[in-house]
Amino acid sequence: RKGGRGLLAGGGGYTAKIQHAVSELITGDKKLRRLEYAAILKLWIDESGTISRYDVDIASGDAQAKQYIELALAKMDRLTQAPPKEMAQPIKVRIRSKL
Repeated sequence: RKGGRGLLAGGGGYTAKIQHAVSELITGDKKLRRLEYAAILKLWIDESGTISRYDVDIASGDAQAKQYIELALAKMDRLTQAPPKEMAQPIKVRIRSKL
């Protein structure tokens, strides 16, 4: 199945790019690497490829992770491309860290 539906939002290739970018951002954060958590991120991405709004829902683990994830998302660079115009938003991404 091309693109798959392994992520919550569907959207194939673009959603996979977002998942990768967020994963790189999160794994590069020293504070988050030391915590165990599972979270669902709701991301709104504007036509320039910038995350204009986000919501972090910590499903389990360290409650402090929410604060660190929000700080990391606020510093995130613009994505390399804008979402397809027909893509529904927010785009949901699941992240998890296990110690």
